Amino acid sequence: MLAFTGTFFSFAGAIGLPIVAQVAFGGDQVAMIETLVGVPEATGDEPSAVANLDTILAQSARRTGSQPDFVSIVHWGTADAKVQLTHMPSGSAIEGSNHIFNLVTGEYEGVKPDLGTKPSLGSTIFAWMAPLHFGHFAGLLSKLIWASLGC
Repeated sequence: MLAFTGTFFSFAGAIGLPIVAQVAFGGDQVAMIETLVGVPEATGDEPSAVANLDTILAQSARRTGSQPDFVSIVHWGTADAKVQLTHMPSGSAIEGSNHIFNLVTGEYEGVKPDLGTKPSLGSTIFAWMAPLHFGHFAGLLSKLIWASLGC
């Protein structure tokens, strides 16, 4: 398992993605990225105030039971501004989660999978790579076993 996930992390970007682009998308790398990540939303130039970011952070923490580990903001100060809050797994969860909020209204827009634009088997497998590689799935016991296998 360590070898497979380690190989994935080492070669997915350099070898795996170009092969996927060639085989599944006829070499069209733009179409592949749009499928894996999504099409960037059109941006407007209309300026807009932003919602209270502290309120959004608190709402996301209430939804997940944990503080966000990463915050990403796109289109700051425009009418189409969004914020993505990434949370590490909490409790018995194995996968983390990405929560999208409208940064103008502060409204919750939903969960975005790690890979793709909607939940899928591929996204789930992708999300499990890090926990399987680093042993983040059964508490201290799995980490100790994984550390001993790596020695």
